[in-house]
Amino acid sequence: MNTQSVQKTLDVMAGLEQLEKAIAGLYELAAKKWPVDAELWRNMAGEEIKHAEYIKSLTDILIKKPAAFEVGRVVNIDAVKSALDWINKNVAEIEEGTFSDKKMLFLARDLEQSILESKYSDILKTENLEYNKIAKQIVRETFAHKKMIDEAISKLPKG
Repeated sequence: MNTQSVQKTLDVMAGLEQLEKAIAGLYELAAKKWPVDAELWRNMAGEEIKHAEYIKSLTDILIKKPAAFEVGRVVNIDAVKSALDWINKNVAEIEEGTFSDKKMLFLARDLEQSILESKYSDILKTENLEYNKIAKQIVRETFAHKKMIDEAISKLPKG
């Protein structure tokens, strides 16, 4: 990768790390706001913090071996910033009390789905085993999050 591509990718990775932390904060807030589901939200918040740490590890690998990578799926930093703004807007609504636990489940499902669609493993292409292992771990855990949320939504009262 050339220097400009590496820098753009590092900027995106930093944004994605912040996004994971923001999602963790959202889930922690949900745990406080809706204690009946606190265990679900706290578990997911903890894993989102791990994802932020994973992204930091991915960044470190890229910095050490930029020649081993090529740009895969382009992720626009403005899209990451927009997602952060959207999370912050929802946090404000939760704090104001204008947000229901049901709406929170649907928000979480949408967040986890959007992360799955981003596929960290597709952002960069590499043969680096460590990078690929970490990226696939994030995708697996995100898929598990979506599954947990889908199960919680399926238990909501109908109607």
